[in-house]
Amino acid sequence: MSETVRKEKELITTRVFEAPRELVFDAWMDPEHLTNWFGPEGFTITTKRWSAQPGGEWEFTMHDPDGTDYANLIRFIKIDRPELIEYLQMEDESTKDDAFHVVVSFSEVNGKTKLVMHMRFRDKEYLDHVINEYGALEGQKQTFDRLTEYLLTLQ
Repeated sequence: MSETVRKEKELITTRVFEAPRELVFDAWMDPEHLTNWFGPEGFTITTKRWSAQPGGEWEFTMHDPDGTDYANLIRFIKIDRPELIEYLQMEDESTKDDAFHVVVSFSEVNGKTKLVMHMRFRDKEYLDHVINEYGALEGQKQTFDRLTEYLLTLQ
């Protein structure tokens, strides 16, 4: 199960996956893997651009089952395989003022992977908006549930 802690303008989610750290890391850093699990239940993604390196970008569209499309742009800051991914996430270049900073760390614990996702938003109000408007807490839980299920197919 995931545990999420909110601190004013931050969300910190911790989850342990029953899979080796390298496998969990690769599931985050390979667009072929991401297509199989990234997003809440029923959502799909289409990758437009992928460049997994510091300064590189992942541009993708998240497709809601109701037909709504959500543009996303991730700008990678740091990638330290298999320990850390740091990035900014926004809708597109025009929304960089609303970007939120994300650090995902992967640590090995008895053959399992402890993942900590630390998201920092520009202010408390914007985090409230993301939670209330987009259902970020439930969406993140569902996304991690999908990753859990996907990892089982890889072992």
